[in-house]
Amino acid sequence: MGELREITDGVLVAQSDIDHTNSTVVVGDGNICLVVDPAVTAAEVKALAAAIKGRGLRVVAGFSTHAHWDHLLWSAQFGNVPRFATKQVAEIAQKGRGKIAMAANKASPGHELALLGAVKPLPDGTNTIPWDGPETIVIEHDGHAPGHAALYVKDKGVLITGDTFSDVEIPTLDLDSASGLADYRAGMSKMLGLDGLRFVIPGHGKSCTSLRMLTRFLDDWHYLDDLAAGRSSKDSRLKGAPAWLADHHEKQALASRAKG
Repeated sequence: MGELREITDGVLVAQSDIDHTNSTVVVGDGNICLVVDPAVTAAEVKALAAAIKGRGLRVVAGFSTHAHWDHLLWSAQFGNVPRFATKQVAEIAQKGRGKIAMAANKASPGHELALLGAVKPLPDGTNTIPWDGPETIVIEHDGHAPGHAALYVKDKGVLITGDTFSDVEIPTLDLDSASGLADYRAGMSKMLGLDGLRFVIPGHGKSCTSLRMLTRFLDDWHYLDDLAAGRSSKDSRLKGAPAWLADHHEKQALASRAKG
């Protein structure tokens, strides 16, 4: 795990070498904090807990942006605190816990599997995380995965996007959904134009300013245009892409051509 560094006042990010995966910590008054998507290896998750403690912070809540194994991790070292997700993500995590645990153990052994995916849905009728820190708005959509969520820490002007707006990964669609491409576009559009937006933290890749987010939006939109039209993509993120990402691109292209 890389160093836990401050993106802006009260928002910290640690990045793994594995797929440039980001773990985010949002700090509130009294040194409490919210941990979002801690990842990736068991050692890195524990190192993140130690880094948080080393800064004198106390974890009071967690959040998982979606129900893929690398976003459902946890360690007892964070403490026994409420961990939230959207209703759909919480249901998927509960029902598919065995399968998700197998995927985690295969990709990155050593995690505390009893804690994997132990998230609960947000209270009915609310779209904010119930904690005593800065107001954190949950923006739900089905882009990338069912019930996927981005978080907007409004007072900080920080958007935590989950697996969207990456500078190292093309848009990865939900291949089990007949409307995956449209869902992804809808999710992207939901995150544009947020009042006071200053910084963007993707699930994978470099954090950036809101201005740079517009460039990523256009890059992603053009990639999706190529998919929809059945064209070969010249997206620079495919050059030297890891095998899993190149494979996912090929599957997306095949599925799109089949629909066309």
